[in-house]
Amino acid sequence: MDMEGEKRSSWLVASGLCWLLIIWCWAADHDHAHSWSATSGTALIDTEWVQINDGAFGMASGGGYGSEEGYEVLVFHDQIYVGMEADNQFGARLWRTRKGITRPSSQDDWEEVAGSFRNLPYGNPYAHIYAAPFGNDRRQSGALQNDHIDSLAEFDGMLYASTANGGDTRQGTLIYRSPSGNALTWTQVITPGFGDVNNTNFKDMQVFDGWLCGGTQNSVTGAQVWCSEDGTHWKQKNVSGFGDQTHRGIWSGYVFQDALYVGVHTTDGLREKGKLFRTTSLAGKPQWDEVYSGPVGSVRVDILGDMEGFLYVATSSANGIAIYRSSTGDAGSWSRVSTPGIVGNVANRSTVVDGATVYHQALYVAVSNTSEGVSVWRTTGTLERGLVDWEQVGAAGLGDPQNVHAQLLAFHDDLYAWTSNYATGQQVRQTSVPPPPRRVHLPLIIRHE
Repeated sequence: MDMEGEKRSSWLVASGLCWLLIIWCWAADHDHAHSWSATSGTALIDTEWVQINDGAFGMASGGGYGSEEGYEVLVFHDQIYVGMEADNQFGARLWRTRKGITRPSSQDDWEEVAGSFRNLPYGNPYAHIYAAPFGNDRRQSGALQNDHIDSLAEFDGMLYASTANGGDTRQGTLIYRSPSGNALTWTQVITPGFGDVNNTNFKDMQVFDGWLCGGTQNSVTGAQVWCSEDGTHWKQKNVSGFGDQTHRGIWSGYVFQDALYVGVHTTDGLREKGKLFRTTSLAGKPQWDEVYSGPVGSVRVDILGDMEGFLYVATSSANGIAIYRSSTGDAGSWSRVSTPGIVGNVANRSTVVDGATVYHQALYVAVSNTSEGVSVWRTTGTLERGLVDWEQVGAAGLGDPQNVHAQLLAFHDDLYAWTSNYATGQQVRQTSVPPPPRRVHLPLIIRHE
């Protein structure tokens, strides 16, 4: 073989070895966990979501589960907490994993801690499950003041839980706290609605700059931000409605790059737009700046979380959920990084508070779908043709197509979904997913003549 042939042969061998190495790395990273969808062009991670509780934790429902939701998820003292609405008759309930359980697998691994034992028949070990939430049975037009858990947060070693009013009643939101989360250890720390019963909700509490803060829904004056430095004395930290009464409610909150963000719901007929406001200081009378306004019909902004230096938010639209991100949070810096509906599915409408979490180096988002079932998607944030990469994690419905919404939580090495299911009651679903595959870049092979 002449010199030119030897060079060509060596180049082909080296090239082939490089391609074999690339294929081997790709296969090792994927480890049979991924299959490709011919219809959408997106990866489907073949994983099972296992149900680890009885529907609605076995709580009976006199009128079915049609209006009962899963609300709020949190880890406190190495235990998972999930908040819920348990029928209009029973109201707010708070379930947690039993002490020492790091991988729950059945109903036996859960206990309820919001029901009050007071004034119940002696000797019934399960009576508290159906007792008044936090000992409060106050109602208006039959609807409970403590209709459901609205937010959970840890602050200065205490667990805080807010509640929302049932239906369209105006009884004022309430906040309770406990040093342990145990039943009968909860103390009410505010008057109803912070003194205004039109504050019917208090959502997505966040700790920022030494304060515990959350946002209300108020259809009279507009949304309000309330904060406390000690958990018992609270101050309003915005102008109601941020100066516009149509900004009716705060749905989500988040701390990113030394600023507090709140996602706002507007109610203004056909001109409904979700808004995002932020402040960098809670001293005195804080200045709030509008940094994002969603398209007409977006209704509200849901803050998903941050990953790799970007803050992610979501809005709904007639074409489905749309996800945006920004590296600074500044006005004008937001880029859409998903196709509407993720894969063009208009039934993938939106997400919910706590509907996203970072797990194993990726952002996971639960996308609500009332016709096909909720679906979970993940991204590493890697841009591909202007959009980030998206992979679906398991089948729609997470094992039950009646699961239509979900909140997500990472706990130890597993991922949990707390679902709303209007047929059989709220479910906790669990899965374990390996980290996304490493990106393998093609080597530059130079042929020497």
